[in-house]
Amino acid sequence: MATEPRTKHQPATPLPWRARVDARCWWRIGPARIITQAHGKPADRQADALYITHACNAYPGLVAALRGVELLARVNAPIYDESPAHKSIRALLAKLGEDA
Repeated sequence: MATEPRTKHQPATPLPWRARVDARCWWRIGPARIITQAHGKPADRQADALYITHACNAYPGLVAALRGVELLARVNAPIYDESPAHKSIRALLAKLGEDA
């Protein structure tokens, strides 16, 4: 398996995570069997667990892509630091706690 891009926020267990929701309203997420109680309809619990695992598995790649786009644009456009796109990328990385 390829090594995930480095981020400031790392899971305690390796990716990819997988989700399973059982009949007693418990989520089991990841290889470490992170267990938490969930409420709501079974379809909603399943959707929530799948969403969480999808977001966790995608996170390192998304952060790497944001950093790559920021770097590429900065190198290729001297006025990039003042552009709305750059400000947006920097704000999102800061919100994620992944700013430099």
